[in-house]
Amino acid sequence: MRVRLRYVLPAAQMLVALGLYRWSDVWFETLKAHHEVLADSPAFTLLVSLNAPLAIMRVLYYRHVSELWDRVVFVLAVGLLWYWVALSIESWRANRTLVTFSWAPLRLAADLLMLALGAFWGLSLIFQGHQMYLELVAFSSWLWVPGVFASVLAWSLALIYFPIRDFVQRGRARARPT
Repeated sequence: MRVRLRYVLPAAQMLVALGLYRWSDVWFETLKAHHEVLADSPAFTLLVSLNAPLAIMRVLYYRHVSELWDRVVFVLAVGLLWYWVALSIESWRANRTLVTFSWAPLRLAADLLMLALGAFWGLSLIFQGHQMYLELVAFSSWLWVPGVFASVLAWSLALIYFPIRDFVQRGRARARPT
């Protein structure tokens, strides 16, 4: 029996998200006894960086719902994001394309949205990377830094490369004479 990536990857990432939320809670409880904490925990920062495309969505709603609903919605969104990633990996193996819309205007809009998101994360890493580094090191070890930076960089590069590749492929397909 073969285990399908489309089911394992989202479940694993949701478990990682729950574990990082728990780790974040323990970190806050430990630190709260000694300091006033105004920054995000390193575990939460890693959680957000592992799921960078969802961070902007979370910013739009987290202040308007309870902490429980914030976590429920975010963990479910993590599952959906990684389900799409798993489907895209399967699609990439089969025909070298991502799973996205078939209608050209929606596909173009999705490509532009992914490109903008990738550019946003790349620029935020360039311009605010030092501040992120200082916040991570201020309350914890530097060991969190490579995980956070590598995941944001990976998302940025993937969200820039794949939409451009898709756009170029679509342009080449239209340019070919029949």
